[in-house]
Amino acid sequence: MSFFNQLFTQSYEIIVVLNGCVDNTEQIVDDFCNHYPQIKYINIPQAIGKGGAIIKGFEHAVGNYISFVDADNSVVPEQFFKIYQTILHPGVDCVIASRSLKDSKVVGKTISRQILSKGFNSIVNSIFDFEIKDTQCGGKIITREVYEKVKNHLYINNMAFDVNLLYAVKNSGFTIKEVPIKWVDDEVSTISNPLKISSQMLVSTINLKLKNYKPAIQN
Repeated sequence: MSFFNQLFTQSYEIIVVLNGCVDNTEQIVDDFCNHYPQIKYINIPQAIGKGGAIIKGFEHAVGNYISFVDADNSVVPEQFFKIYQTILHPGVDCVIASRSLKDSKVVGKTISRQILSKGFNSIVNSIFDFEIKDTQCGGKIITREVYEKVKNHLYINNMAFDVNLLYAVKNSGFTIKEVPIKWVDDEVSTISNPLKISSQMLVSTINLKLKNYKPAIQN
């Protein structure tokens, strides 16, 4: 927290979304909230997926810039700050962390996961006419204006949420900028069946393209 206090000259909030936790995570987060008023948390007992959890966090966010990162600390605060600094530039609407740019550095990611990641990203770029090197890295930030425009076009609750967000941003006429980061894979949080998850993500992205979804956020 001292890092954020030193670097953010304006007020900020950290919203932790707990989803289906069965261990003592809630108690740990609650203790942090008691010590740091900038931290809040939402506890959702039923499983709603990565996308569902991010959407709930977005709904509660009040800042001029809204961001999300994975809870496994693969994007450390210093790397997140690079993303934040970029969104402050004029004409930048959405900034995404990237593990696939020239100056990116990836630590600990297995070859099989790299192959699946690059394959999925290539398919997504083809389907949605993106020119994005890494759609799935867990670090993205958008302006409040962008959120208000795209919130009714966020449909996907699973791991393919990132594609949904970027597609909505692009279709709304906003800019997307990739920033190279150092990304550290967390072996503890590694997906147990990446091939199955990738298949589910692919089905979700195809349904998104075919418009077979209803908005996850209702006015």
